[in-house]
Amino acid sequence: SADAIGAAADRLGSAGFARRFRPETDQILAATDLLNHQKSELLEFRAPSTPGNYDLLCTFPGHRQSMHAVMRVVK
Repeated sequence: SADAIGAAADRLGSAGFARRFRPETDQILAATDLLNHQKSELLEFRAPSTPGNYDLLCTFPGHRQSMHAVMRVVK
């Protein structure tokens, strides 16, 4: 889902700033605001109960290639 979500964020173009580069999809479980350099935000959410690998990515254009991870949910 990371590639599909990232591509959808890219398609937002300049309108992405108003949408925080968050495309309309139910595949996004949680998200932060757009953060400036050296800023942070605490994100608390309930992890999915279904075991599996869940992609984490930055949807700002050009960032997802280096700003990504996988959250592994185990039983």
